[in-house]
Amino acid sequence: MKLEELSPAQFVEYPRYISVTRFAELIGLGEQQEIVATWIESGKLPVRRFGKQILVDLEELERRIQQP
Repeated sequence: MKLEELSPAQFVEYPRYISVTRFAELIGLGEQQEIVATWIESGKLPVRRFGKQILVDLEELERRIQQP
């Protein structure tokens, strides 16, 4: 798998929350969404729940990435 550096500037036009499916597609795991589900269950990937819908919180993820 090719690793690509993501900068905060790439997320400027994105909304704060995106679906888990879309997040998996953006990071190249569209066919392996169970990996993303594991990150959510373990608390490694910040999400917000709105009713039955689970959305990835991109702003919180960026904050976590920026922390030393």
